[in-house]
Amino acid sequence: MRVTCLIVCAAFVGGCSLDEGGASTSPDDDAGVIDGVDAPVASGDAQPAEAGPCKTPASACAGLPVGWSPVAFVENPSSSCPAGWTTRAGLDKLVAGPTACACDCTPTKPTCDGADLGTNIAPASLCILGAKTLPMASSACKSIGSTNIDNYIKVPPIARSGGACAALVKANTAALSATPVLECDPTPACQGDLCAGTAPSTFLACVEKVGEETTCPGGFPNRSLVGDAIDPQCGTGTCACGATSACSAPTLSLFSDTACSQKVLDTPADDKCNATNASGTKFQSYEYLSTPSIQCAASGAATLNPVLTTLRTVCCK
Repeated sequence: MRVTCLIVCAAFVGGCSLDEGGASTSPDDDAGVIDGVDAPVASGDAQPAEAGPCKTPASACAGLPVGWSPVAFVENPSSSCPAGWTTRAGLDKLVAGPTACACDCTPTKPTCDGADLGTNIAPASLCILGAKTLPMASSACKSIGSTNIDNYIKVPPIARSGGACAALVKANTAALSATPVLECDPTPACQGDLCAGTAPSTFLACVEKVGEETTCPGGFPNRSLVGDAIDPQCGTGTCACGATSACSAPTLSLFSDTACSQKVLDTPADDKCNATNASGTKFQSYEYLSTPSIQCAASGAATLNPVLTTLRTVCCK
């Protein structure tokens, strides 16, 4: 089983290093929850970068291989794209800590009713001689004819059934980070400048191609892999779950009305012959209740194979 969740990192999140196309790991990560946030862009107060007069003819890009196009590129942007240029925010240099994927459990509580056990109401402390029996089939209110409570009562607990913990894996976004980047597609008049190595202030002159390329065009040796979001690609690995289930405080309640609303006696369902201290009191309905619970303990290790989504290769001067 593999859990996929997309995480888009916020502007100016601290970036870390990564070899091209792979994720490095960091030993110090805090627990977190899955929560995607906006893609990185320059701050609202940032001014557009100055492109200056574009003078190089578009023929400067004629030598680019098929599929490659000029782009201005910057990590941790401090300014926005020049006016009229197309803006695209992204991420590079993905870093995934060892806690980015963790084992967890999904609990299913046990059932604490359903067995047809007998409850004895008897005049003597052994709860045998002269006993009246109440069938116990579920936790629903049961109405009977008017019945006297005797000196003693014995209620066996209904054994629990079911209850389980299923292993799963969850992603921890606090252990995932990447460097925000900004890509600016030039106007047609400025394409030649980028191909010739002239970029707007604070930006690099680069070329870009959709997908992951292993080599860069000539003259653009510095390669980066850029994506739109982080996919941690968590797998269940060796995750397993232990389960401890219980039915707590099983109790039989007797009521003077037929709808289980006017209680006259509570007695524990402990399979002991207990004194009622209510001999002669009449009841007309009864109800068995017990609280189901389960505790899960996760073990093992999840797998982690984080990637950036919607990859594109950027090569810069």
